[in-house]
Amino acid sequence: MARTATLDVTPVQAVELGWLPSQVHLRDLKEDWTGVTSTAERRKLQNRLNQRAHRRRRMKRGGPPASGERDTLQAAKPKDVRYDSNSIMVSQIYGHSMDHDHNCRCSEPCNSREYMQLFAQGAFASFVAGSPQPSHLPSLIQYNVHAALARNADTLGLSQLWIHYEAVSPFSPTPPDATIPVPTASVATADWPGTLQPTRLQRGVEHHPWIDLFPHPRLRDNMLRALEDPRGFCDEDELCHDLAHFGDATKQPTLLVWGAPWDVRSWEASEPLLRKWGWLLEGCGEILDATNYWRGKRGERRLTRREVEDAIAASRPKGWVVEESLC
Repeated sequence: MARTATLDVTPVQAVELGWLPSQVHLRDLKEDWTGVTSTAERRKLQNRLNQRAHRRRRMKRGGPPASGERDTLQAAKPKDVRYDSNSIMVSQIYGHSMDHDHNCRCSEPCNSREYMQLFAQGAFASFVAGSPQPSHLPSLIQYNVHAALARNADTLGLSQLWIHYEAVSPFSPTPPDATIPVPTASVATADWPGTLQPTRLQRGVEHHPWIDLFPHPRLRDNMLRALEDPRGFCDEDELCHDLAHFGDATKQPTLLVWGAPWDVRSWEASEPLLRKWGWLLEGCGEILDATNYWRGKRGERRLTRREVEDAIAASRPKGWVVEESLC
């Protein structure tokens, strides 16, 4: 008698399919690094997703915005700071109104618009009284830089975009499902100052619009290259804090601005900035020339070329390679 064959079927546990943790922050399938064979390209994509995840974790730690407030980049509020009639004024002197909520958050959130308004109101009283306080100079320097970036944002039609923490520059490839809507530029790019015209790298790399506001194409490209590098040469929050932060009067590495914000000749790099971020100023000879010009106007000693080169070399991260700008 023929024997009937039986099939022993062992139940198999179903495998649940889902996104990898790193894929949660994808905005476009082109950003999915899984399956990418190029090590350099894979690290580049991973670095971009890690920075995006880092921003979102920062937002969660800061808590939801108060009712009626936008999700903005805000400055950290210094502790125990009071302004009185002896403060110095800047908004009336430089013609920039504080009506706009131009706040750049690089650390903890606070209501910095009111804080900056307090500074401006008290400073005006000091200005008209002819009694400016030298102790307030650090805040004045920070205010000027912040006001200069805000005016450049107005010029580029980014005044309502650069204050969003997760904003994407309209110059970069914008994913169709971007969280923050991208506005149409208010003026034609041909009308923009040459120093603010976006470079090829700006148009090819996703980035936050705060970088678009600095009036030197090589500086912007250097910043983007550093932020995109998978080796993590640069922390964006730390860089933003040093270059564009208002509220921390103890900070040292900073830029200074003395004139039209779109004119690179108006900008000066402090010595602490050269020692920390000088490597990002490689190829930015106009800024270094302007630095010595403004130092000379104040009667300070001009920096020698050797001093500048040594500061840049000492600040340069190991492995960072100087490349020609793709303007």
